Amino acid sequence: MQSLIQAIGGIGVFLLGMVVMTEGLKALAGARISQWLADATRSPWSGATTGAISTAILQSSSATTVAAVGFVGAGLLTFSQSLGIIFGANLGTTITGWMVALVGFKLQLGSLLLPLIFVGVMLRIFASGRIARAGFSIAGFALIFVGIDLLQQAAAKSTSVTLPRTPRPCAG
Repeated sequence: MQSLIQAIGGIGVFLLGMVVMTEGLKALAGARISQWLADATRSPWSGATTGAISTAILQSSSATTVAAVGFVGAGLLTFSQSLGIIFGANLGTTITGWMVALVGFKLQLGSLLLPLIFVGVMLRIFASGRIARAGFSIAGFALIFVGIDLLQQAAAKSTSVTLPRTPRPCAG
């Protein structure tokens, strides 16, 4: 029951993060961001390259995919432009695996999320203009991963099975 409640809460936090990030991106959408995204996704190959590089840096294909969906929701990307990024994110996952295998380094995004939410909210509250809007987007982005983390924890709890002990025969 507890894992079900945690999963429902995780879905809620994930969806809240999507809404907050999308609203922040819509407010932030300036000519520079729109132009950069258009340049980075002008062809399927450039979109895939952008997705692969983003995933290799973030070490999370989920982060890249969620960002692409947020950009589509904010009207900064078309659906077809986002497909290249999502394809590249899947390729980037392979790059991340090779980086971990060769270098032995994997960034733990989970440890950065809560402070990132704090920074984003502080920017939203105390800054103005583009910085405040960027803070809102950052907080939403981090909330998405808090939601994903809650869902993963709930799934891990619900799949952990305790096997009954097998009685040992008495020696006698």
